[in-house]
Amino acid sequence: RKQQERGLLQTKLGPLMQRGKIAEALALVDEAKKSNADDKEYVAMLDQMSFSIQVNGAIQKVQGDKTDEGFAELAKLTETCPPELKGRLKGLQLQLMIAKGREQQAAAMIGAVADDKKAAANDLNELAWTVFQMASNPEAKVPKSVTVAAIAAAEKAVSLEPKNGMVIDTLSHLVHLNGDLDRAIELQTQAVASLGDDVPPQNAEQIRQFLDELKKEKSGK
Repeated sequence: RKQQERGLLQTKLGPLMQRGKIAEALALVDEAKKSNADDKEYVAMLDQMSFSIQVNGAIQKVQGDKTDEGFAELAKLTETCPPELKGRLKGLQLQLMIAKGREQQAAAMIGAVADDKKAAANDLNELAWTVFQMASNPEAKVPKSVTVAAIAAAEKAVSLEPKNGMVIDTLSHLVHLNGDLDRAIELQTQAVASLGDDVPPQNAEQIRQFLDELKKEKSGK
């Protein structure tokens, strides 16, 4: 019976989300939570579902004709979400700001994160890497001011964890993207030297490979 109820909930939520009926979707989830209050695991899953619905609802507003309201909702959700999700939500906001041509707002958001004394290196790194990935795509048209702000965030991340090869690698990529090949090589050399056993083999190989690419570019080969 529980499986049937859960399947029915999913069936009802799909059309509501497609039509932008966020309030109705959240009401369905709340009703399911009340009727399954004794199932803590399911209630926890419903809480995650409710959060995702709210995020999707805010995205719909940003992409529609309620852009300011959508961004305000995303900012509020970012403040109240679990710590491990903050970086992802910040990255999502950043992508939407750039897509909407809000250059100053995007750069200001990155700057605010970098200036936050409580900001963790991983959060800064994730945000900076999001900018690099977008800027690597010419069609994304990432403004220079956003790239510069991302470099500042990556610099802050490195200052917090100067022996973190993954973090140094992000700064190296951004510096190279900004046209400073010599410093990129210097940083990437540090990134390779800082690789620890906690870095996944695939990531470590990519970091070493990028250093090889930079050296080849330097030699003109």
